[in-house]
Amino acid sequence: MLDDISPEARAEVERRLSAIEADDGVRILFAVESGSRAWGFASPDSDYDCRFLYVRPLNGYLELFQPRDVIERPILDLFDVNGWDLTKALKLIIGGNSVIQEWLASPIVYRKDAAFVDALVPLAKDWRSAYADAHHYHGLLATQLGRHLAGRTQVNLKKYFYVIRPAIALQWLREKGGSPPMDLPSLVAGVVVPAGVAEALEMLREAKRRASEVGEGQRIVALDRYIDDQAQWGLANKGRPSSPDPALVARTNAFFRDVVTGRKLTP
Repeated sequence: MLDDISPEARAEVERRLSAIEADDGVRILFAVESGSRAWGFASPDSDYDCRFLYVRPLNGYLELFQPRDVIERPILDLFDVNGWDLTKALKLIIGGNSVIQEWLASPIVYRKDAAFVDALVPLAKDWRSAYADAHHYHGLLATQLGRHLAGRTQVNLKKYFYVIRPAIALQWLREKGGSPPMDLPSLVAGVVVPAGVAEALEMLREAKRRASEVGEGQRIVALDRYIDDQAQWGLANKGRPSSPDPALVARTNAFFRDVVTGRKLTP
């Protein structure tokens, strides 16, 4: 079960979110888990990676010099709590970045303004495209591959998870065309991966469930071949979003105004 966050951990996340609202004078609209606990390959001592969207009071958006559009807190006692202003979130959605889409699909939700989410989900969906998704997941795969595996014969085996998740998301796009789920178990269940890949993943997942560290080892050939295949497809099929639809831009501006002014939201 992915949503196995203990009541104590949930209470601590809520305490930190409330403290941020009080200290920074913002209103948190949506907060989810976005990390290995939500992706389906957590260790016993994995961080709680809470990510949230927030809105400032209206006057904050009318100032000549805008504050930072992120709120960050140091990681303390496994709790990593950071968030983005609504302006940043909407600009990323418009630009084809799929991070917010993944947050909206997280199986672990800490806080949710239902009216806000019900209006944001279809708006984000209308901005989404298969080409933009391929660009996002190929970029994520390439980044994680270069960071953790490339040029090495001996690797930290748990880092395969960070590369294989975007690789399977690319296979999902390749075969199904729809939005890939956020978590690894749902991704694996939704496509048919080669037998050697499935076996290697299950071995790594079981090892990670039992211990905080999977350990180092030789590169896994079946996973490397699969990752390379999906990376090549992603490279060939990625693209930048097309020119924005003026009607969709107007709808997004209206959504932003409604949120910051407190008007009633409708999907």
